[in-house]
Amino acid sequence: MAAISRNAQRLDRLTTNLLNYSSLQDKRPRVRCSVDLEQLCRNSVDLLAFQATTAGISCTLVPHEAPVRVSGDAEELGRVLDNLVGNAVKYTRRGGRVEVGTSYDGPFAVVRVRDTGLGISRGDQGHLFSAFHRSSNPDALSLPGTGLGLAISRRIAELHGGDIVVESEYGVGSTFALRLPRQGQSSSTS
Repeated sequence: MAAISRNAQRLDRLTTNLLNYSSLQDKRPRVRCSVDLEQLCRNSVDLLAFQATTAGISCTLVPHEAPVRVSGDAEELGRVLDNLVGNAVKYTRRGGRVEVGTSYDGPFAVVRVRDTGLGISRGDQGHLFSAFHRSSNPDALSLPGTGLGLAISRRIAELHGGDIVVESEYGVGSTFALRLPRQGQSSSTS
């Protein structure tokens, strides 16, 4: 029964990710409103607090002195942050740290998710945002995943006129940075 339940959960995650990925290929304009990235980060850290604590990982939000605002779809951007923070927690070993913070960098609002996790090899970094790509690292492959989360996240970032960049050292950790035009800045994508 336990194996059936695990496989049903896996199929549910895969179906949900496939539906999300498919819906992002739609070119319809999206409804935009003012979104506080700091609050979305707080929501993601709170959502993953139990998982992090259970895994023996410190997961903290490094607060910014003021709200960091963008114009966008709060649900889609929340999905990106849940994915980035969730991956950081998932791929960090017991005793490790995950830090989430927001800032402004010129015309961009930036969310950085840093971890002391497994890190990503140079070879894997080139395919990281491709649909269905899974790491070649055996430790990472031992954890469940669909290989769609980062592809979905990057597509959402692009639909908001931004991107996601990664800096990683294999065996040391990774930093993912979500960069979006700050509120009031124009984006070339809709």
